Amino acid sequence: MKFREDKKNRPRLKIEAENTDRLLEALGTFVIAYVWILTFMYYQDLPDTIPVHFNIKGEPDGFGGRETLLFLPGISTIIYIMLTVLNKFPHTFNYPVKITEENAPRQYRYATRMVRYMKFAMSVIFATIVIYIIGMVRGEGPGPNRWLIPVSAALVFLPVIFYTVKMFRDK
Repeated sequence: MKFREDKKNRPRLKIEAENTDRLLEALGTFVIAYVWILTFMYYQDLPDTIPVHFNIKGEPDGFGGRETLLFLPGISTIIYIMLTVLNKFPHTFNYPVKITEENAPRQYRYATRMVRYMKFAMSVIFATIVIYIIGMVRGEGPGPNRWLIPVSAALVFLPVIFYTVKMFRDK
């Protein structure tokens, strides 16, 4: 029989941001702002058609209008905002351990910190793709290379693994 916890009975706590949390928020916000500024700085200089998809070797295999470049910072910003709002409700998250009055502050801290890392990682990944596309189109560098996917996966999954282990150890 699987354990199924009633989320409605979990404590609703406000988790105050610590210095690491504030740093992650500031860095994530900076990266989002940077990618918007970079996109608008180079937008008018881009050709009407730009590469928008790359194969595993980093070679373009899909093209679109230059306006498609605006989708990357747009999607990044929307995801960032949605995760920011979600992070205000850690009692609604799925946890690998039972949440109690005693462990809720620690578990919620781990979960909200993990979401902040995810927001930062996601903003860096989207910014990297925009930088690669702009650089490639301008002839200043190659497109995304074969390291982009494994590094992106590591940026996303390593914090998840790290905090999941912490949650199990500190139940």
